[in-house]
Amino acid sequence: DKSEAICLKLKQDDERISYFYQENQGVSSARNLGIDHANGKYILFCDSDDSWKQELLEVVVAEIESEKQCDLVQFGFVSNDQHLYKEDEVKKLQMSQKAFLIEYFCDNDIYRNLSSSCFGIFRLKIIKENHLRFDDALKRGEDGKFVMQYLLCCRNIIMIDKRLYQYYQYCDERVTATAKDIKEAYNEYELCCMLFEAFFEKWNAKLAEEDKARVY
Repeated sequence: DKSEAICLKLKQDDERISYFYQENQGVSSARNLGIDHANGKYILFCDSDDSWKQELLEVVVAEIESEKQCDLVQFGFVSNDQHLYKEDEVKKLQMSQKAFLIEYFCDNDIYRNLSSSCFGIFRLKIIKENHLRFDDALKRGEDGKFVMQYLLCCRNIIMIDKRLYQYYQYCDERVTATAKDIKEAYNEYELCCMLFEAFFEKWNAKLAEEDKARVY
């Protein structure tokens, strides 16, 4: 589709743009290549079939720089699939790591927003110092695992009530009674257990009983 030629032309026109090529090894490998070559203060991800709202960078960079203790700013998304969100679901929050992670497991809207690495701005220093990478062994849920690993390295997290990402849904991913979809549902269950284990490994001994009860 001439993507390479388009990228090279953009690079020629704007020296801030870098272009790297590798054979298709999946989305995790591509993102990891980007992380390896990134050298700015922040990093964001955009899937190849989605798009950003025009003001996304301006808004989220200003937000993360206004609060020095903040390591992650999350924002909302718009989708052509009305099953994925409702107009009143975008929340505005600012929390410590522990408080936010408790809500992560208790609030389905927050969990869904954090299941994608594309709905936030990350500090590159944290990613590189903690050797965070996308797991290319996972065919589903690699985003959620990466975000959880990053959250466990954060100080404060902010969610803003702005929809800045356009997510396009081209196929029906709802689970049906087929062998393939049952396997995908099982993989999602395993992923949830993996995220739960990572959280409790760090916070179990420091949680009040009422917090444990909520998360369980």
